[in-house]
Amino acid sequence: RKPSPPSQNRQLRVMGRIVADTLGMSGRELLDALRSGQTLEEIAAQQGVTLDTIADALYDAAAERLDEAVASGKITPDRADRIRPRLEERRDACANEGRCLPLPPPCRETGNPGN
Repeated sequence: RKPSPPSQNRQLRVMGRIVADTLGMSGRELLDALRSGQTLEEIAAQQGVTLDTIADALYDAAAERLDEAVASGKITPDRADRIRPRLEERRDACANEGRCLPLPPPCRETGNPGN
């Protein structure tokens, strides 16, 4: 397997931290649970958290970073407007399908990649 680019690794770590924090777990605990074969949906249920809550936390963090990028001049408002619908699609995929983190199966019972 080819190594991920540094920016992709950083993004995955940030997303994992957000999910772990939302679940009230450490990043290591979350990773260990996923590696043991539990789905994110199962882990969330054990922690008393819904996928909607995880999806909203990920969306809110991404939207905040997007707004900061516009405010600092790193991207234009038009570009942000083109990115925002993709963030909404990702939020919906997380809430409705459990595809919250870009991890391979068995992170979801249905075996959908990209959970």
